[in-house]
Amino acid sequence: MKAVTFLFVTSSLLLSAHALSNPVPINQFHALQVLANFKISSSQLPIGIDNNHRSLLGEDANENDIRDDFEASLLANYQQPEYVAMGALAAHHWQTMLQVMSKNDWRPNERDAHLMLNTHKAIDRCYASLLKENPDMFQPSAVYFNTPQRLAAQISVKKILRFSIDSTPHEHIISVNYDKPCDVFMYLADKQTPVENAY
Repeated sequence: MKAVTFLFVTSSLLLSAHALSNPVPINQFHALQVLANFKISSSQLPIGIDNNHRSLLGEDANENDIRDDFEASLLANYQQPEYVAMGALAAHHWQTMLQVMSKNDWRPNERDAHLMLNTHKAIDRCYASLLKENPDMFQPSAVYFNTPQRLAAQISVKKILRFSIDSTPHEHIISVNYDKPCDVFMYLADKQTPVENAY
């Protein structure tokens, strides 16, 4: 945790007044917890990262459940640890979605389908709202779903989730929503720290 904190103390001094005036969904304490949990730092990344396009999930040499090229992009494009942590949390959710594509005949129950789909939508809406405030902001989803294979897998998973919801008897609908889209990152941060839970 101390190593991660040190990495961002100096970089946070470089922030513009505009960047500091924009509130982020999670605070720095939660962000540093997330980064420590995922072991995200420049020193943890392998040397010579390529574009990682050869497979659906890509390479994860440091085995922290975040694709190496995506992790490098987060560290290169964001000054604030809060935004790096948000990108890591989003990537972990996206990887969970892509991993289920390898499971034959995978059909989530209704609650899990609602949770995964609504979480995915909330992440997209949160970044869309942040983009309105800062049009030049780095957009993680464009880097994460950066091949036709990954885009197609994302679409397929969303279809499976919608089918699981639509095919469930409607008298027992369970909906999982967020009051504000960016609340999703506090949910994901709480889910990752201190103990990881599965869907």
